[in-house]
Amino acid sequence: EGFGGAAAAMVFRFLHPGEYGIVEPEGSPRPFRNKLVAEFIGTFFLVLTVGLSVLQPDNHAAAYAIASALMVMIYSVAHLSGGHLNPAVTVAFFATERNIISARDAAWYIASQVSGGLAAAVVFTSCTPHGNFALGPPEGWSWIGVVATEGFYTFMLCYVVLAVSSYSKDMFGLAIGWVVLAG
Repeated sequence: EGFGGAAAAMVFRFLHPGEYGIVEPEGSPRPFRNKLVAEFIGTFFLVLTVGLSVLQPDNHAAAYAIASALMVMIYSVAHLSGGHLNPAVTVAFFATERNIISARDAAWYIASQVSGGLAAAVVFTSCTPHGNFALGPPEGWSWIGVVATEGFYTFMLCYVVLAVSSYSKDMFGLAIGWVVLAG
């Protein structure tokens, strides 16, 4: 626990230099790098929570754990990066053509999110008894049903993110997290 607290303090200090009187020179790459680090961290903990929650058979609290992880990570990194934490969300922001994110920045965000997700996958697969687990539709589901359901709820997630990030500055993290409970 002490290591976790110390690591969190070091990352916080790195991501919030202004809190420590450090003024970034004009044109410094650090603010963009901080966005990518924030996206990596947020996506890492979201995917880690998903992985660890679904590894437990009949975990009826998985949706609450995942929704909570998404919500708290959005609140903790949104002021730095926008808190996309999902390549689909980044694509949605880019596709709105509101100059929220450029194609170059979106590509870097997606690379950071995928890297965070893969790092989390390494961690949670190392926690399984045999280092692996089956991926595929649950019994009684077809791949078509899984893909369609994923598509509908990805639409819901992206639409809610676009709407609440534009029009609701208070409870946006809660609304986005609750999309996970709905799906």
